[in-house]
This record gives sequence, structure tokens and C-alpha cells, in this order.
Amino acid sequence: MKTAIILLNWNGADDTIDCLESLVQAKGGFFAVVVDNDSHDDSMERLKAWQSAHPSFELHLIEEKENHGFAIGNNIGVRYASQYAPDYYMLLNNDTVVAPDFLEQLLSFMADHKEYDVLSPVINYYDDRKKIWFGGGRLKTTGRTALHRGEDESVFEGVPSFPVNYVSGCAMLFSPKVLLPSGDVFSDKFFFGEEDHEFSVRVRNKFKMACVTGAKIYHKIGMSRKKMSKQQDNFDAYIYYLSLYVIYGLYDSGITRFAKFLYVRLKSLDKFCKLGNSFGCSFKLSNRLYTDYLAHKNIDKNCFEEMKGRFLPKQ
Repeated sequence: MKTAIILLNWNGADDTIDCLESLVQAKGGFFAVVVDNDSHDDSMERLKAWQSAHPSFELHLIEEKENHGFAIGNNIGVRYASQYAPDYYMLLNNDTVVAPDFLEQLLSFMADHKEYDVLSPVINYYDDRKKIWFGGGRLKTTGRTALHRGEDESVFEGVPSFPVNYVSGCAMLFSPKVLLPSGDVFSDKFFFGEEDHEFSVRVRNKFKMACVTGAKIYHKIGMSRKKMSKQQDNFDAYIYYLSLYVIYGLYDSGITRFAKFLYVRLKSLDKFCKLGNSFGCSFKLSNRLYTDYLAHKNIDKNCFEEMKGRFLPKQ
């Protein structure tokens, strides 16, 4: 079996090369596709040099002249890889490193459980490799949640796998069967953030998903989030709740959609208050969310940049 492993790079050659170095040691039949999202540093030169220094490693480099974001960037990689008719696709964040047997573990599970079409490995913290960052996920009535975050990986002793209905775009293996008719994996309604949420909502009733606990990767993300500016926090929250409007607008109707939209209105109001905004300011932000949803019905690049410019104006 052949798996296409897709990575995105944007001004991040150090991380991407670390990931590729770990993939050199990985077991299982695969080839790698790196999509460069219009980096403005020396990423492509360094990646080409790495490719030349590893001639036995099958690496395909795609150089884009525009930053397409996470969803479309991965779609470009998947569509490129499809010409080689892989049995599976694997999306992998470039700021990860993998255990040598991670892919072997996933493919072995697929071979023994053909009823599954989407798998997540266990994603641990890079700096504390026994602590879980993402141990599978669940879609809730409203929103989604990462399971076992911050717990020790010993929680999975005696549990080789378990079903889930939400997977992280950080690392997910999937069958070509789950692709959209266009050949894409993610909706182009999202530029950066919650595209894996929409994916999980879309496929959960058609395909089975599982977390395979023996498959491990390590994510370079801090265990405690660095303190960010109030403007950045507001922007992140705004994009998240706007994404919920888009997802619920796509997949819910009638009283269910009304109830979920009301949830977003109230939950976003509470969140903005907790971020230190006055009630009046929070109320205006919560109201504007719905106005922006009606105006855009997506968070594509233009919408994302508009929101970013509103919250994070260039200095």
C-alpha cells in the first residue's frame, strides 16, 4: 500500500526539515508532498537542498506563488498526490516529528478494520513526549473538543484504539473515499482554522473514524499558551465563532440551526467578556459576528484578511 503524506510550509523550513528527517526513519510505504505557501524566506532553497541530499526519499515539492491558507494548501497537495493513486492520504503539520512506526501502526489498523476510513494518531507534546495534546476528539452538540489534553499517555494502556467523530487536521490519515467530488479534502470556505471541524461534521455520518493509540507523533506547541495581546485573543475568538456560524449554517436547519445560532450568540458574548472587554463592547462584537456571517457565509482568504485587518491593523 502507498500513502501520500502532505505537509504545508510557510516560512518554516526548520520545522519542515525536522519533520522530513523524522519521516526518513518512518516505516511503511509512502511518499511526501510539501506544498510551499508562498514563503518569503529561503524555505524553497533549503528544501531543495534537503531533497538533493536525500535522493532515496521520495519527496515532491510544490512552490505556490500565493499563500492559500491551510485548507486550500492541503487541497493542492492532495490533488497533486492523487495522480499517483495512493491508497491513503496523510495530512501532517510541518511542526511535528513522527515516531518511526506511526504510519505502520495506522496502516495495520486499517488493514484489520476495513470499516474505518479516517484515523487519528495520538499527538503528544514535543517538549513533554508523554503528555497528550490530542488523543482523538468529539463533536459536541455545539462545538468540538480534544480528548485527553494534558493527560499522561498511560491513560491509553490496554486501549489500542477507540472510535471518535472529530479528528485534527494536524495529523489525519484517510481513504480517498472521503474526498469531495472535486478531489479536495477540505472545504474552500475556510482559510485557516476549523476546516477539520467542518470535515468531521461532513464525514461523521458516512464514514467511521478512530484514534489509534499506538501511533504517535509529537507537536511543537507549548503546553501552556503564551500570553497574547487582547487584540489577538479577540481575533482568534471572533474567527472561531464565525466558523461555527458557517458550519451550522451548512449542516443544520430549522429549530436546530436556530438553537445553535443562539448558542453562538450567547457563548461568544460570554467569551468576549472573559477576554476583558466591556459588556457593551462584547455585545457589539457578538452582534457583528452574525452580521458578518450573513455577509460572507464563509471565512475564505478575503474574509479572513478583512477580519484580521479589523482586529490587528498593521502598525
